Amino acid sequence: GPIAHRRPRVVTGAGPSAAGDAIAASSADAVAVAVAVAAAVAVAVAVAVAVAVAVAVAVAAAAAAAVAAAVAAAVAVAVAAAAAAAVAAAAAVRGRIDVVQVDPR
Repeated sequence: GPIAHRRPRVVTGAGPSAAGDAIAASSADAVAVAVAVAAAVAVAVAVAVAVAVAVAVAVAAAAAAAVAAAVAAAVAVAVAAAAAAAVAAAAAVRGRIDVVQVDPR
């Protein structure tokens, strides 16, 4: 009957060794999956660290650029003020010279 037909299949199978092989294969698969997951996590962490470093570098560069722009603006203002003062002083000196030249008529 069906029981007699089922038993030879179980017996002709390798038995406990087949189960052991299946367990070993499944454990090897689990180890491989764990290794793959760990590698993926490591890659993700490395990417996150690289992104964080890149962002920090970009922020630092932007801050440095902002500081440089502020310094350049301050220097430009100082230069413009100095130039205006020099022009005013020169105009004052010229005015005095003109006055001195005009006075002794």
